[in-house]
Amino acid sequence: MRKRRKKFIVVGISVLFLCAIGLGAFLLWWYSPEPPEQAVPRLLEEMKYSGRSLDIYFRTGRQIEEIQEDFRRLGPRAVPPLISALNGPDGSIRWLAAAVLGHIGDARAIQPLILATKDPDDVVAGAAVSALGEIGDRSAVGCLVASLKDTRVPVRYLAAQALGRIGDKGAVDPLIEVLHDGDISPRAYAAEALGKLGDARVIGPLIGALRDSDSWVRREAALSLGKLGRHEAVPELIAALPDNGAPNCFMRLEVVRLLGELGDRRAKTPLEEVVRTDRYEEMKDAARLALKRINDSGN
Repeated sequence: MRKRRKKFIVVGISVLFLCAIGLGAFLLWWYSPEPPEQAVPRLLEEMKYSGRSLDIYFRTGRQIEEIQEDFRRLGPRAVPPLISALNGPDGSIRWLAAAVLGHIGDARAIQPLILATKDPDDVVAGAAVSALGEIGDRSAVGCLVASLKDTRVPVRYLAAQALGRIGDKGAVDPLIEVLHDGDISPRAYAAEALGKLGDARVIGPLIGALRDSDSWVRREAALSLGKLGRHEAVPELIAALPDNGAPNCFMRLEVVRLLGELGDRRAKTPLEEVVRTDRYEEMKDAARLALKRINDSGN
């Protein structure tokens, strides 16, 4: 009897031991980190069908922030599979891969993204251009300058924006050329980018852009001149003050505002002339305010 009981005890312990080993192995498999080669394609598919931020109709039950957090945890380990995804057949996956590579900012992605700027899908090419701007490496400047002449409008304006982010002065002349682009968006983003480069060569072209036919371009040119805060701009700004029958009052108002911000006393006499003779009351009011700012500045 004792022998049988002892035998049952040994068998029971053995079964429990084997069960414990099996359960441990299962838990180890269940909770082990997913390899990046498997995780990245899955996450890209989830992002593709995540309706909250990407305006797609299907949902996976997870918010886009949760998926982005998974990518953040993967970090640099996600880069090789993301680069592979740039060459996949699905355009949506390609542009998502380009966007995520830009957020990660790993230099290994630069050359693959440069190649992706020539993708036949406009959205993918634009995402690659933007990603290069986010990474901010000057080795991409040549590619981005070339993209300013792309036949696709989104690629051109995103290239201008990316060059502004990188801030390489080698882009000054190509961006100045874009101020004459036939489409509004590239002109506006070029005007914005030029204000970030801090180069005196941009002042004249930006003042010229204050006469652009589109208000968005004029606004970006004015904001860039304000950011530059360069007194070299004063003579050309003064030259842009006279009415000369121009219908573009907005441009002249921006010129007056900028002269007030710069606080340069060379502008006092021309502004006083505006107060005396201009046909628009709003111009006179703006000139009075600018004169007050110049006097208060003590320059």
